[in-house]
Amino acid sequence: MMEEFLNIDTPENVGFDYEIAGIGSRFMAAAIDYLILGITQAIIVLGSIFLIIGSIETLLEGESPIGGIFIAVIFVVVFAINWGYFIFFEITWNGQTPGKKQIGLRTISLNGLPAGAGSIVIRNLLRTVDFLPISYGVGLVTMFINPQFRRLGDLAAGTVVVFDQTDINLDQVRRSTRTRGAPVIVSEAVLEMPLYRLDVRDIGRLEGYLARRDEMVNDLEVAQHILRGLYEKMDLEWNPSRFTMGIAATQLQEIHQQLTKMGEGE
Repeated sequence: MMEEFLNIDTPENVGFDYEIAGIGSRFMAAAIDYLILGITQAIIVLGSIFLIIGSIETLLEGESPIGGIFIAVIFVVVFAINWGYFIFFEITWNGQTPGKKQIGLRTISLNGLPAGAGSIVIRNLLRTVDFLPISYGVGLVTMFINPQFRRLGDLAAGTVVVFDQTDINLDQVRRSTRTRGAPVIVSEAVLEMPLYRLDVRDIGRLEGYLARRDEMVNDLEVAQHILRGLYEKMDLEWNPSRFTMGIAATQLQEIHQQLTKMGEGE
């Protein structure tokens, strides 16, 4: 039976559901990526032909070793682009390629965390095996069999492709659980943060902590862990020496207060 959602339970006892991407959506994303790859490689090859067309006779006679080296370099570049395209984008774009971004997909680890560089390299090196014998034959068969639509590369790397959820849903923020006690005074540092980069999962993790912090034995340690994740999501510098566990907990309250105001349209 095929699974539609990947259920994750965090150490903070907050559950998250990721909608698993099916074969159709992954095919469309791959089609866009291979179209970009094809156009890029065609431009490189055609451009190279125009550059050496003037010396084609000497190349055929073997009198121009520089020309031969140039052709070899072009083949190496095309090969590197073909192999490195998916690895480069999935590492630098946090599990996305231009095709995945266009369709709204993302590669993540089975534990719900961002896929690491090692996992991304493994899943893409095995892309060649998935492609056999032609047009992702092995990969498609594996995806049909696997309930989470994972190809061989995903199985080896411990990854899964899900629908991305990167936008803040203000309606969900508006309906969110309020922090207990008096309103928190939001500091200038929090007001200047790009909180729009946080998504529903981040908000749920934050609210789960605030709702259960009194029951946690290591609540301050959990606060520092969650805040670090939010900083990374907002592309802010994380300096552990600046954030003791108590300060981290306070700033989480401030961030939640500001997100609540955003949800209320204030």
